[in-house]
Amino acid sequence: KDKMNIDREDLVGKFEATTDFEKEVADALEKAGAESEKDIARWERAELMGEDGADADINADDDDAMAALDDDLGGNRISLEEYKKRHGELAKMRALMFYEEQKRHHINKIKSKKYRKIRKKQRERRSEAEKIFAAR
Repeated sequence: KDKMNIDREDLVGKFEATTDFEKEVADALEKAGAESEKDIARWERAELMGEDGADADINADDDDAMAALDDDLGGNRISLEEYKKRHGELAKMRALMFYEEQKRHHINKIKSKKYRKIRKKQRERRSEAEKIFAAR
């Protein structure tokens, strides 16, 4: 099967504001001077760092850091070691979740068996009481 290679830049480039809310947000971003996503990210980073906001000087080191953070849809690659580590963690979490699910199912089954047993005894007592009452 052929998979389409779509990256974030293609999606963002084709986007057009259609709803009123999208148009309002686009206008607000344009007024704030944010032409690209990187401008917005720089402004947010400057705000978080306690600088003057959009007027803050951002050097080349920040551009490298921004490129590292620019991985919304998996544009950046990870190393084989990192992949194996993540894969192992996910497999462990899946195994733990499956174990917990099986355990919860088993406990609920035991509970429902006990509930049915109690209800059966109640029905038997009730039917015996009705038989005794009817015999009088």
